[in-house]
Amino acid sequence: EKFARYSRLLPAGVHVLYSFEKPRSVTWTYHTENPQRAASLKKRTLHSISLAEQMYDFPAFNMLTKDGVNVKVDPVMYFKISNVSKAVYNVVDLTASMEQIVETSLRAILSRMSFAEAEGGGFEKHISSDVVRNLSQIMRQWGVTITRLQIQQFMPPKDILNMRHNRLLAAQERDIAIKNAQNELECARLAAERLTLEKKAEADAKAVAINITAIADAKRQEVISKAQAGAVTRLTESFGGDVKADPAMVLKFMNQDRYIASLPTMIGDQSKDRKLVVLPYDASQMTSSLMSSQLAMGLAGGRSNSWERVGR
Repeated sequence: EKFARYSRLLPAGVHVLYSFEKPRSVTWTYHTENPQRAASLKKRTLHSISLAEQMYDFPAFNMLTKDGVNVKVDPVMYFKISNVSKAVYNVVDLTASMEQIVETSLRAILSRMSFAEAEGGGFEKHISSDVVRNLSQIMRQWGVTITRLQIQQFMPPKDILNMRHNRLLAAQERDIAIKNAQNELECARLAAERLTLEKKAEADAKAVAINITAIADAKRQEVISKAQAGAVTRLTESFGGDVKADPAMVLKFMNQDRYIASLPTMIGDQSKDRKLVVLPYDASQMTSSLMSSQLAMGLAGGRSNSWERVGR
């Protein structure tokens, strides 16, 4: 300044001032926080102004939404001083003025929005478009250019936070209960599938066992049939050429021989005063059949005289 009026701007470096020239100092107001996070005002006197981009962390503002919810908004602004003379002479306290104009603009935007809309991202969307453009037009006359304005915190009141916390806990408990029920249902389904598979495996094993038993019985019957056929053939051939043996008579003899062999099993133990007598259903026919068979066998063996006496 020359004679208390603005004369020139001194850039960085060493300069020579005349006796009637005096550098101008400015006093700006800043908000600071102590360790207890209590906001307080602090005035700072500057003899030089930085032209680099600066950050101004505003204090948290209490604001009301359209539906009457009291929220706390904590903004931060990045700016550059493009014209030093305007920043010094066109406004008394640049930082205090910026704080008031930002708070007023944010309060006007938030008062037209509901709490759900503001929290859902509408508030920051309006800030990034409308507020920055309007503030840039206003602060251009102060020699300030706003680069960006952001919201650090958007805090609802404690009762809403507690309600959300309780709702979140209830949702988590519901999800846990649903998951437990789904796990129990899955366990029951797996147990039913296991039981079905076990029953199917048991049925398959029984079917395989029945099949093996049937095959074994068929093989046994085949062996027995072959043995019986061989026995009949040998008995028929043993009668010789003089007597013509009837195969039916040979089979009848074999059946009666098995019948007699099974009599001890049918009678059982006779040691305990048991008086059981088993007779064939037709003893005379059986006796005549046995005698006829023995006669035929005797003739085949060359003892015809003795067998004739027995027959008579």
